[in-house]
Amino acid sequence: MNIDSEKLYPEGSLLMLSIYPAAHENDEHVFRELYRVVREHVESSAKYVDVIPREHDYDLVYEHSDLMARMEFDGSRDHELPFREDTEYRVVKAYVGTERLGPVIITYEPADGAERHPVTAYLADDVLGIPDELWSEEDRRAAAELHDWAHAVFSAACTRTVPRYAQLASETSLPLPHEILAGQRLDGTVYLSKELIDENLSFTDSLRVEYGAKAVEELSHGFIFDDWLPFRETGITRENYRGYAEKIREVAATGLSDR
Repeated sequence: MNIDSEKLYPEGSLLMLSIYPAAHENDEHVFRELYRVVREHVESSAKYVDVIPREHDYDLVYEHSDLMARMEFDGSRDHELPFREDTEYRVVKAYVGTERLGPVIITYEPADGAERHPVTAYLADDVLGIPDELWSEEDRRAAAELHDWAHAVFSAACTRTVPRYAQLASETSLPLPHEILAGQRLDGTVYLSKELIDENLSFTDSLRVEYGAKAVEELSHGFIFDDWLPFRETGITRENYRGYAEKIREVAATGLSDR
């Protein structure tokens, strides 16, 4: 399967899987692992990446787009060739073509000051971008299939990269630490590391009591909180969602403010 250079970008609204790296993690490692996880979970091809000279900071790309170049490679032979760290360039965007889900893009997101660059994979959210009360039975099956695929990728990515926190949501960018501290909620499916929760680990037990056991999923180094209402058998409802999300934000903010 080939991906046409004119068909690199998903159409319509976006499903965004975003990772905020842990302090000890190398940005390029996180990017490479997310790229690997996406490719492992779907039949895909890759032959284009955008690169910048290694000596330049990624933030400069937004001001000087001429620093960035598109590189073509033979993804069928060695799809990890562009990601070697002994090159004169670094990959800042990777394009993955899939037959079933359309294009998937892995990229760095803007950061502020000393904060880390989130790493995001995004693709068309298809029927997940439509209110579930408008779904047909066919829409519901398609939405469940896409949700299950995205949740599996999210879980695998969080296990492999061990981020401080992460988010899987439609049309919602991952808030940076200073935005969470200022009151912005994490949305959709949320991952918080055990290191971030730290002194508040009992918080997960209280969520299970209040919203049901399936509201919290434990991974090796953190927890997933999934509030996608049509797909999870929990006590989370449209009416109590805001309070649920605020509890998660408060715990994340406490962890972020302590470091």
